[in-house]
Amino acid sequence: MSLNPVDYVLPMTDSTVPLVLGAGKVLGNTVPFGPEAAFSTLSHKGEVLRLARDAGVSVPQSREMEPAVGIEEVNDAVSAVGGFPVVLKPCCSRIWSGKRFLSGKVKVVASREELEAVLGSDPVFRYGSFLVQDVIQGYGAGLFVLFDGGTGTAWFSHRRIRERPPAGGVSTLSESTSLNEPLQKAAEKILKQTGWQGPAMIEFKIAPDGVPYLMEINARFWGSLQLAIDSGIDFPYLSCNMGRRRDDDVSAQGRYKVGVRNRWFLGDLDHLYLTFRGNRKLVQKFRTLASFVLAVSDRSSRNEVFRLEDIKPGIIELLQYFRRNETTELSALHQSLEHH
Repeated sequence: MSLNPVDYVLPMTDSTVPLVLGAGKVLGNTVPFGPEAAFSTLSHKGEVLRLARDAGVSVPQSREMEPAVGIEEVNDAVSAVGGFPVVLKPCCSRIWSGKRFLSGKVKVVASREELEAVLGSDPVFRYGSFLVQDVIQGYGAGLFVLFDGGTGTAWFSHRRIRERPPAGGVSTLSESTSLNEPLQKAAEKILKQTGWQGPAMIEFKIAPDGVPYLMEINARFWGSLQLAIDSGIDFPYLSCNMGRRRDDDVSAQGRYKVGVRNRWFLGDLDHLYLTFRGNRKLVQKFRTLASFVLAVSDRSSRNEVFRLEDIKPGIIELLQYFRRNETTELSALHQSLEHH
C-alpha cells in the first residue's frame, strides 16, 4: 500500500486516535502519539480513577457497573456513594453497540425514577460499563501537557467559567491560570505509569474547600486547545517538533500568559438556553443572562471559533449548529406525534 508523503498525522478525537494508532505499521513514524495500549488505559475512566488513587489524588466516590446491570444493583451503588443526586458516567466516550459507535454522555440523576428512565432509554448503559459517582460541587479545571520520555515537556492550566451543560461538561468560557505544582506531579506520575507519549488533558473539579478531584484524562487534543495557543503554548506545533526531536523548540515555549479568556459562543448560547430551561432559581437565571451579555461586550475575551482572520470555521460551525438543532427539533416532534 502506498501513501502520499506526509510529515505528521495528528488525530483529534476519541474515534480517530485509536484508528490512527492501530494503523501504526502503515503510518510509521508520522504519528507522535502512543502507544495504543496506553491510550486504551487512559480512555477508560474506571482505570484512570484507580491510577489516581494509587497516585494519592482525590477522586469522587465511585462504583463501576457492568453493561445492562439490573436496577437494584445500580440503586445499591447509589447508596454506596452517598445517595441521590449521582452522576452516571460511561467508562468510555465511544461505545460499540455491534452496529455503530454510540457517544457516551454523562447523566446527572436526582431520583430513582430518573435513574430508571435513563437506564431504560439510553443504549449507552446497555452496551458499555459505567460509573456511578457522587456529585462534586465546584468549578472545572484542566491541566494540559505534552508528555515525552516519562516527563511533561510543556504544561498549561485553565479553569472553566461556564460549561455546557451547566452542571458540568465542555467549557464555553475558560481562562488560563497558573500551574499547580502538586497536580502536575500527580498527573506526571499517572501518565508515566501508562507509558503515554503525546498530548493529554487531565480534568479536575475543584471543590468549594479547595480540594481538587481528578475526573478523567483525555489522551488527545482537547476542546480548549485554542486557549492554550492564544496564551502562548502551541501544542500541535510542539507535538510535531517532538516528532522531529527538536527539544529546543519545546522548551522555548514553557511560559504562557495567565488571565487570557476564550469563549465558544454557540456553546455559551446553549449554556444560557439550558439554564433557563432547567429547574433553577429565577435569580440564577438572570445572573447567567447578565454574565452572557457582559461576555459579548468583553473585548479582552477572544472568540474560540469566529475569527475575522479565518472566518470559514465559524461559518461552517454555524451551519452545522442550525442543522443539528433543526434535526433535534424534528426528532422531538416525531416522538411526540408517535406518543399521541
